[in-house]
Amino acid sequence: MGNSELWSTDEEHIGVFGPHFDRVLNDKKDIDFTVLELIDRRETMFELDDPLTRDEFERAVNKLKAGKASGLNGVPPEAFKAMDEELRTLVFG
Repeated sequence: MGNSELWSTDEEHIGVFGPHFDRVLNDKKDIDFTVLELIDRRETMFELDDPLTRDEFERAVNKLKAGKASGLNGVPPEAFKAMDEELRTLVFG
């Protein structure tokens, strides 16, 4: 099949992507993990594990852009922005 033609069957897709992924996923190279010791370590920021504050929640909601995809919770940005104070408090809690 030429470069200008589109594949339409699973078999045609497998014929193209199968060899590609086989090469990519089975390309074993020697790795020298000792180079990791050359990286300067940074101080651990344990505060990143702190629970989200109400202020952070409000700032995040205010920064949401309309027309974007819903997050993992399935709620679209417009729904968050339309919530009144009572509902935002309930969602935050």
